[in-house]
Amino acid sequence: MKITKRQLRKIIREAYSRLLIEYGGQSGRVSWTEDPEHDVVFDIEGLEDEGPFTQDQVWEKAEEDESLYDDVRAAVDDWDDYQYSS
Repeated sequence: MKITKRQLRKIIREAYSRLLIEYGGQSGRVSWTEDPEHDVVFDIEGLEDEGPFTQDQVWEKAEEDESLYDDVRAAVDDWDDYQYSS
């Protein structure tokens, strides 16, 4: 059975969304997932080719693009809450 690139992208997006629900969180354009090597990594919608980002890197991106600041702050706060509640 052959699938198109569009179908494959949809399958990957759906699987990624399920993983975020199970192992991570999302705040606006910024999502986070647990990572054994870095504790946590962040992804920024629209910058998938550059990521994933460490916490320091995601703050640098927020400084470069002020429209990301609130989403980064919310995602980092969400990660902190998750980390300390576990």
